[in-house]
Amino acid sequence: IAADRENSSEGAGRAWVFTQGLNRCGFMELEVINAEEKNIDFYATSISIAANKAISEKTFPGEMEPFDVASLEEGKKLTVSWRFWKGEMDVFPDGVLGVGSRRPKAQNMFNGILFIAPNDGSEKKLVRANEVKPFSLEKAVIEYSPEESERIATLAKETLPNFVKGFAVPNAKGIVKIRMAAPEGSEKDIEYVWAEVDSIAGETVYCTAVHDTLFSEEIKANEKFQVNVSEIADWLLNIRGSRVAPDNAFLVKLN
Repeated sequence: IAADRENSSEGAGRAWVFTQGLNRCGFMELEVINAEEKNIDFYATSISIAANKAISEKTFPGEMEPFDVASLEEGKKLTVSWRFWKGEMDVFPDGVLGVGSRRPKAQNMFNGILFIAPNDGSEKKLVRANEVKPFSLEKAVIEYSPEESERIATLAKETLPNFVKGFAVPNAKGIVKIRMAAPEGSEKDIEYVWAEVDSIAGETVYCTAVHDTLFSEEIKANEKFQVNVSEIADWLLNIRGSRVAPDNAFLVKLN
């Protein structure tokens, strides 16, 4: 994900946020034009969640078809879609980055303008990402396919040292996905619970559950519990506003 920035005459910085490489994966590149520079992290995180979900599912819906990519707080879903860039060029002011002469030919391929909204399951409304008032994505939970979940679990195990060191950064926040055995008679052998990390001491992680366990009554939302660090199947850090996960764990240097 890249971003070009500029200062406007009104003093508020604007930005063009876009992906580079999704075309090579068989998907459209996603972009946000005329975005507020101060909200770049929100746009980049939204794009990252949408792209990861699409790659995981090996599919992406048609133009302007709503696509739920993550679960938010209060039972809401993060819904996204896209519109081919050519159909959007008349929407934005002349002269902004990503429009007209300020749009490199390399970007005139299979690119889609990102639409996004939090939805509660009723009629799904979508808005251009640059027009959306940013909302919290800190606790967004992405629902992956079994194959992608296994890949992430393996990578999460390999990068646990990065997670532990990253969480030690002052004011860092962490959320982890804990693997648990489901009770006998359940439709699945394994279940998972997401939890906010309160502290880490040695090999023990002290945390607070984000939601109830699905198949058992072992853990309830907001319940505090502790696990061994080896039971972490996925993790996510927020370090000074930057999102760090197993896929970009290199951002936390171990040496």
